Amino acid sequence: MFRAIRNCLVLVLAATAPALVAAKSPVWKISSAENVLYIGGTIHILSASDYPLPDAFESAYSQADNVVFETDIQLLQEPAFQQKMSRYLLYPKGTTLEQKLDYNTHQALNEYLIQEGLSMQSLNRFKPGYLATSLTLRELQKLGMTGTGVDQFFSDRALQEQKPQAKLETALSQIEKIAMMGEGQENAFIRHTLSELESLPSLLKDMKVAWRTGDTEQLKKIALDPLTDFPDIYQALMVDRNMAWLPSIVSMIESEPVEFILVGAAHLVGKDGLLQQLEKRGYSVEQQQ
Repeated sequence: MFRAIRNCLVLVLAATAPALVAAKSPVWKISSAENVLYIGGTIHILSASDYPLPDAFESAYSQADNVVFETDIQLLQEPAFQQKMSRYLLYPKGTTLEQKLDYNTHQALNEYLIQEGLSMQSLNRFKPGYLATSLTLRELQKLGMTGTGVDQFFSDRALQEQKPQAKLETALSQIEKIAMMGEGQENAFIRHTLSELESLPSLLKDMKVAWRTGDTEQLKKIALDPLTDFPDIYQALMVDRNMAWLPSIVSMIESEPVEFILVGAAHLVGKDGLLQQLEKRGYSVEQQQ
């Protein structure tokens, strides 16, 4: 169940893209005077046709002594952890999403669910963030996006090759971020989700091309700008997490081992993104081909 949530947490950057030769990639080399690390923007869900990944991923992985993810990828697969999630993502008994919605929003959501062969009753205890990510994943699956994402791919590979793995935050902290999405803004958040689901198929191609070429301006436009309607969510999901990660990333840059950090692509771009924040701290940021 958590994989479904995590696949859509940062942003849904997934699509079937045309074959292209990209001069640039979503991987950057971060350098101090003496040390380097690599940081790659990821997509959390892919299709089989999205492989192989851009060459820069393989190059960075092969040079890295260890791989660093947003959170513990392997822990997320454990049944005991997945059971624990319901305490955060579901309303307590006696509380439902329906109680939080006005008439028009409830009607719009119910009409969408009926059209999709779902029922409000079965999803009524889902908090808004959980509902949004679950419905988005379902839509992606309909569009053929059912394969392993970049993070899972490299975590599984590192496990097999016994390459050390590390994390920037705990899995529970990610769950807490999802659980708070839309709280106090349930109507606006659900209406926004329904609008996004409607436009998702038309956005996927542009999203994928922007990701594969490391087009930071386009990624910002597609992934970050829509969050301006929900400043609290933007602050919690992007800004707060980026700022919390930066001390660990700086420490990695200043240490001798070479890390390959993999985070959702949206965390890299914009004025609050990791790339600009690292440049502000005096580090060299070089996009890889």
